[in-house]
Amino acid sequence: MAIGQKVIKKKIGEILIDAEKISREQLDEALALQKESGKRVGELLIEKGFCSEEDIIVSLATQYGYPYIKIENYELTPDVLKIIPKGLIKKYHCIPLDRIGNLISFVVSDPVNLMELKKQEEYLNCKMQFFVTTPTSLEATIKKYYDNPVKEEEKTKSE
Repeated sequence: MAIGQKVIKKKIGEILIDAEKISREQLDEALALQKESGKRVGELLIEKGFCSEEDIIVSLATQYGYPYIKIENYELTPDVLKIIPKGLIKKYHCIPLDRIGNLISFVVSDPVNLMELKKQEEYLNCKMQFFVTTPTSLEATIKKYYDNPVKEEEKTKSE
């Protein structure tokens, strides 16, 4: 499978209807709003309260063939966090999850545009695999580990 290539040809709205997350009427309303606003359909469905951010991301992950995870359930280790510089974390909106040999697992919130990140394999001397999480969860995780990292000695003192 090519990076960023849909494995399910259905549009996200159809996936959400099939999963019984939204109704046809809700999708039609969001599509009409999309013509006016230019926003993504998923964003509009969330704004209208028709479905959750997680519903949208799970549908995107399904559409593009990537596993969905709740990144907040994982504890990232310092050696994994050093794999990719903070600047690239911010640029590609991703975070490394794990490394086994030369395979690095990354978590992203948008599986649509992974080609640029995938080009970093040569720089990192690795193969990449991807998981998808919600933008809110990814932002919170990036903030936790890169913007406000808890030093190991502070963590030990509090335990």
